Amino acid sequence: MDKKENQVVAGFTDMSGGTSAPTNPIPAPAPANANFSQEAAADKNKKPPQDLNHLLRLAAELTASHPSPNVGQQMDEERQKFLAEALQNISTANNIVDKIRLTILRLAVGPSMDQEVVEKQLEDLKFISYHVDELDLANDFLKVGGLPEVLKYIGSEDANTRKEAFNILAVVPQNNPFAWSFYQQQNVLPMILDKLIVETQEEVVDTGFSAVSCLIRGNANAILQLKAHNGEDLIYTVLRQSERTKTLRKAGYILRSLMLYDKENRANSTAPRDYYKAILQELCDRIRVKASPRDTLGAVLQVMYYILSEHEELVGNYLKPELGLVEFVKEVLATEPNDEDSLETMETYNAAADLKPLLGIQEE
Repeated sequence: MDKKENQVVAGFTDMSGGTSAPTNPIPAPAPANANFSQEAAADKNKKPPQDLNHLLRLAAELTASHPSPNVGQQMDEERQKFLAEALQNISTANNIVDKIRLTILRLAVGPSMDQEVVEKQLEDLKFISYHVDELDLANDFLKVGGLPEVLKYIGSEDANTRKEAFNILAVVPQNNPFAWSFYQQQNVLPMILDKLIVETQEEVVDTGFSAVSCLIRGNANAILQLKAHNGEDLIYTVLRQSERTKTLRKAGYILRSLMLYDKENRANSTAPRDYYKAILQELCDRIRVKASPRDTLGAVLQVMYYILSEHEELVGNYLKPELGLVEFVKEVLATEPNDEDSLETMETYNAAADLKPLLGIQEE
């Protein structure tokens, strides 16, 4: 791994404390009686509405002043309320899409070096990030050309701007087949990886990993792209150096996708790659030294479980007392967490519990 290590970033720093409308228009309903007003007669000559918003508004106006010709009574209060809420929701949605479009136009100039402009661009990115977790708005974001503009900002000099841009890239394709396919067509993954491989801020890497994990899951072509763009080196470096629990766990998720790909595509060999052996050794060394907080080591245990559960033939190499793995797992299991403990503490305990049967640890 020494040769590969020279290709990737030497270490990380912590950012905390640092810097569609109907094609056939629907005519307005005829009034219930012949003595309708001149104003209503004039309305008949107006151009029919062309979208659902206008149709709903027209329906609301008509039903408010005229009884329906097909129903023996006026629209009840519940139906009127439903119609009003539907109209309001549509108006709001259209307004947000317009705002997203205008925001993208402002971002089209690209990242700035001026601090005042940087702050405004960060606010624009946060506005987009806030709304694109809704599937329809995420798709609207793509359709109005937002993706190429946001991609510019993963190269910003400002770490918070990079993080927010990566967050948008991570949120948009989540549980969204249209967006996921759109990313594939635009070859987004290599762009993300090329930036992450030189990223020094862990919080930025953490956010970028969310996008990577989503894009490679069950996608052989994306896995090959990851391999071709030093993605494996990046994962190795993070697992060896990171002190950030979330980043370690996300690196572990990506590693699982890599192992699944190898399992399905290495028909002539079931032996673990030296790559996984090297990672295991690095992780075991971290457990032995215990230089990291327990929650961090809990994430390390979880990644070790991912590898050892796929390659149980390697378990015997890590049972020696001097390696400290069995001892640390027993130490974690000695104190069962309660409801008042943090999520990280519970995850550490669960990782140790997962490893327990693999390591042959008996109840005491």
